[in-house]
Amino acid sequence: MHIQRTRFPAGFRQAPAPATSHRIVTVVSGTLHIGFGESFNEKATMPMTRGHTWTIPASKSYYLWAKDGEVLVQVVSNG
Repeated sequence: MHIQRTRFPAGFRQAPAPATSHRIVTVVSGTLHIGFGESFNEKATMPMTRGHTWTIPASKSYYLWAKDGEVLVQVVSNG
């Protein structure tokens, strides 16, 4: 098991990419917009605020956007 905290600066966008392992993500601070699929679609993102937790299955493509400000997340993965 691997636990990592990552800070994204305001405006950061992660391009769609498949998860390399099953992940459990928790927003520690800020609001992170997350979407799933092969292309970045602002309108299809879901805002996740402090305390929200979700899973990303291995091989599922996802993208991230720190639209409104800095975001801190914690990721737990098995690889």
